[in-house]
This record gives sequence, structure tokens and C-alpha cells, in this order.
Amino acid sequence: MPELAKLQVARSELDKVNAELAQARRDLQQATELAARAPLIEQAKEGLTACETEIAQLEKELGEVVNRHREAAGRLNEQLQQVTAEVARLGGVDVAGEIANVDRQLQANRDELARIEGQIEGLIRSQATRQAEADVIKAELAGLDATQARANRLSDEIAQWKLLAKGLGNDGVVALTIDDAGPALTQLVNDLLLACYGPRFTVEIRTQRALASGELREGFDILVHDADNDSTKAVSMMSGGEKVWINECLTRGIPLYIGRTAGQPYRTLFTDETDGPLDPRRKRQLMRMKREVLKQGGLDREFFISHTPELVEEADAVIDVEALAA
Repeated sequence: MPELAKLQVARSELDKVNAELAQARRDLQQATELAARAPLIEQAKEGLTACETEIAQLEKELGEVVNRHREAAGRLNEQLQQVTAEVARLGGVDVAGEIANVDRQLQANRDELARIEGQIEGLIRSQATRQAEADVIKAELAGLDATQARANRLSDEIAQWKLLAKGLGNDGVVALTIDDAGPALTQLVNDLLLACYGPRFTVEIRTQRALASGELREGFDILVHDADNDSTKAVSMMSGGEKVWINECLTRGIPLYIGRTAGQPYRTLFTDETDGPLDPRRKRQLMRMKREVLKQGGLDREFFISHTPELVEEADAVIDVEALAA
């Protein structure tokens, strides 16, 4: 063992020191004999002093060597005790079983290593694929500036088309047209109602509707004010005959308004039968309304379909379809 080798070296050093000590004593004896010689006394004294100093130094080194030897011997004894204890422990262990366990652990480690190596190879292939994709993307990005410029141009065009669509939609020109037509159309309808049916009914055309949030939204509501009972309700809530009056005035007020604003003169109206719910007196009032429309609109004629004798008698001319069919 290494510590035994160190102990042998220390023993050799001790023997060497003893030999040097014996030699120093012989030298001291010779120095004493030489001291008898008067001329060499001083040199002998100096040599003796040097020898004594050297002997003291050698004794000190000898003590250190002995101490080191004792420490090394103590460590060797401790190691020997540990080796003895380990030998005793191994004597009660199933060495074959332990070796088998170690073999299984080694095999499991080899399998895990193979699995990890397979994952590494897969990652390397995946990285190569990703690198190829990245190269493709870089090539595509090389033309990104031109594509972005085109996208910005298309975005601007889309924004302009959207603005145009909104302007031409229900919230744009259509809403403005309705807002503009509302007052004039209301006046035309009320003039017809007054001329034909008297001052009882007047209409109000609302082109905006209030939302729950308080905001206004484009709409189209027709309200009818009844002077006889001081009430207001939507035209859809009117009774049958009253609704006919209002609807006839509304449907004729619209072509009158269009004829005045479109710049295109209209000379003839065509209407279907609508007088069913009216009594004979109201039917004659309906005929007066038809003539008032022709007068206000500068129209020449109106062709209307009717199965009511009272209206047929009021017509300027009659086309009998049944007679023509015969």
C-alpha cells in the first residue's frame, strides 16, 4: 500500500539521519583532537557550533518524520478497519443477485439510450425539414415588400368601395333621399287628404327612429293624426275604410313627388281596385281624389280597375273587358 511505502521511506530517512549523527560525532571527536592544536582551536569551536546546530536541525527533522510516520500508520489502520468491515458486509450479500440487478439496470440504461438516440435522430430530421421550410419562407419573404404594397393598395381600394357602398346604401344616399322626400311627400299627401276628405286626417312621415340608447337610426314610419278624436296612430292600425283613404293618398303622393323631382314628366297612372271597404259616399270621394291627383300632377289620365257601378259612372270612359272578350 502507498502508506507502507511512505513508512519505509521514513525509516530510511531515520537511518540516514542516525548515520549522519554518528558521522557528526566522529567529526566532533576529530575536532576535539584538533583543538589541542592551538592554531586550530577557533576553527574547531566554530565547526563544533555548526555541528551542534546541524545536529539540532536533524533531531527536529527526525521528530517530524516520526510524527508523519505515526499519522500515516493511523490512517492505514483506519483504512484497514474499513476494508475489514466491507469484507464482512460483502460476506452476507447475494453477489450473484446484485450482479443481476446491475445487469438489468445496464440493459435498461442501454434501452433508454437507444430511445434517446432515436429521438435525437428524429429531431435532426425535423430540424432539417424546418430549415428547408424556413428557406422557402425566406424566399417568399424576399418579395414581401411588393406583396405588402399591393395589399395596401387593395386595402385602400376596398376601403373606397366600402365607403361608396355605404354612401349608396340605406344609410347613405337612400337615407338622404328619404329625409329629403319626407317633408315634400307629407305636404302632397296632406293636400290630397284635405282636398278630397276634408281636414280630419293629416299624416306625418318620420324618416328617423329613436333607439333605446337615445341614438337616431334611419327608418320610415307613417303616423296618422285624427282631428276628430285628437289621436295619433300608425297607418297600419287604421280601420279598413280609413286605411284605404290614407293608402290611396300615399300611393298617389309618391308618383306626384317623383314626377316633380325626377325631371321626367308622367302623363298616365295605372291603379288596381282598392275601393272595396268604402261605402258609396266614400267611393265618390275617392273618385274626386283621383281627379285631384291628375290636376296636381299635370297628368292626362288614369286607368283604374273597378267593379263598383258608382265609380264606373264617374269615369270619363269605360273599357269593358268582358265585352271585348265576347
